[in-house]
Amino acid sequence: MAKKKIRLVWPILISTLMLAGCAEPSSSTSASLSASSGYSSSLDGSDSSSSSSSSVIAPSAIAAARNAAAGTEITVEGVVVHYNYTGQSTPYITGFWLADDTDSIYVYGEDAAKSVAVGNMVTVKGTKAYYIPNTDSGSAASLSYEGMAQLKDPTILHNDGLTTNEIPSGAINESTVSDLSKTPLTTDISGKIYKVKGYYHKYPATGYTNYGITDLNRMDRLNAYTQSNGKDFSWTDDYDGKAVEMLLITTLAKPGSGEWKFCPVKMIREITATTEEEVAYGAERALSEFADEYAVTTVVTIPTADPKLDGLTRAFSSESPLVSVLIDGDDAKVTISANEKTTITIKATATYKGVSKDDSKDIVISGKPQIDTKTIAEANALEDGATATIEGVVAAVTYKSSLVKQGLFLADGTGSIFIYNGTSAQANLKDVEKGNKVIVTGTLVHYINSKNADNAAREGYSGDHQLANVSVDFIDSNVYEVPAAAIRESTVAAIVGTAASNNITGNIYRVNAIVKAGSYGSYSLVSPDETNVALSLYTQCGGADMAWLSDYASTTVSIVVGIQNLKLTSSSCNWRACPISVVE
Repeated sequence: MAKKKIRLVWPILISTLMLAGCAEPSSSTSASLSASSGYSSSLDGSDSSSSSSSSVIAPSAIAAARNAAAGTEITVEGVVVHYNYTGQSTPYITGFWLADDTDSIYVYGEDAAKSVAVGNMVTVKGTKAYYIPNTDSGSAASLSYEGMAQLKDPTILHNDGLTTNEIPSGAINESTVSDLSKTPLTTDISGKIYKVKGYYHKYPATGYTNYGITDLNRMDRLNAYTQSNGKDFSWTDDYDGKAVEMLLITTLAKPGSGEWKFCPVKMIREITATTEEEVAYGAERALSEFADEYAVTTVVTIPTADPKLDGLTRAFSSESPLVSVLIDGDDAKVTISANEKTTITIKATATYKGVSKDDSKDIVISGKPQIDTKTIAEANALEDGATATIEGVVAAVTYKSSLVKQGLFLADGTGSIFIYNGTSAQANLKDVEKGNKVIVTGTLVHYINSKNADNAAREGYSGDHQLANVSVDFIDSNVYEVPAAAIRESTVAAIVGTAASNNITGNIYRVNAIVKAGSYGSYSLVSPDETNVALSLYTQCGGADMAWLSDYASTTVSIVVGIQNLKLTSSSCNWRACPISVVE
């Protein structure tokens, strides 16, 4: 559809509106939403427009609006593409996306959004801004994420009243889920419309539902952004588990996890990947098991049967003498020697339904960097505020909501420590896995939530001991056992009975306990000798991070745990632990 040109002739425009039976343009702006809303408000987000120019730009293409400086008042015309909703229990409209043949952008304003319908051609005047939720401001700054591009305080100047206007083809970008998932947060794709193919999924959880789409390569994924516990996307439920071609809008980024989120717009059709496509993706998946670089000799163990697609097998080979491949039962064990600095090539062959496909990957052998480190015992002895670089085995990874990596238990032959990364540094942990050996640098702290300061003083508690906001300086991706010297023998009763003044946060213990499943996916460890004594296991994910314990529910096990924090209330205090492993 050809783009309509907007003329700055207000008397004619107002006259036309009156003849059409429309109200005159209102000078009022939309009301600010409460702090629970997901979009710009002086109450609930960071707005970079406050110090910018307020000069006026003539009616412009949306592409020009996207490029305008924050604080610029701008007028655009386009088709209403989709509503945005907030309200966890009862969704309500809080904004909409607008598109013309040059691009698309989000328009934030509840009153304005409720006055338009999807398919309307509207003229909107608003102020260019960028939105970052308060909870993401620190991580956004650390990653130079500018925020979600939008027009705020909108006034609808004209509405053609039609709901038949199609999304302008010029606003629809062809892409892949894989490419979008790898787009850096410094590239502003917020509010843009994409046509993609992938496997669409619904992810029910306790109290909410989320949605996502996985690339046809069955690896890379985008997660939807819902402010209504998934109720705003329930219209997509019939496509759960299906391969589809669809339109989506990249809404905003979550810098804490380094990912873009999306809003589903339209399901175009169901699709089926061909056998040739499946083997190509299978070879790509096989090579994704290898890192781009290795610094130490590493054994990469890969199942020969692809876990993502039943019936697809893969094999590995290399002409480099630094690579050897051993088939061990159902696994291929690929040893990459780091005896010299060079580049090697590994070939993967995927076979599915009688069709085979080769693909290859170049890998750099770099050698381990020389980094001075302290032992964990030495780091634990430092004063708060000191900077420490330590090396250790990742005994456990801890998570916040949506399974975003937020912390680690790190162990060496001298002891253990808990690492906590706030929102500004969470993305630093994305490549770290349990069993890896890592070198990290951070700041020693004893953390006490300000609201618990009086309770901590009452109990003589110095705070959760942490190495905070670490950078990850090196990752050895081999899988190592937790050093035995870092694991202390104890009992559930002894841990629970430890006084708060004897700070045990960061310590790792092995205990005998009965695994007890609780409500909302929670677990605790009950003393076999004193069944009224239990150690709580700490989760911020509704138990999703410790679902593996379900195999041991109601049984007595020998289990390794790390003490993560102390829960303080006005009348009590209780240690809370992270489960690490069950000792068979």
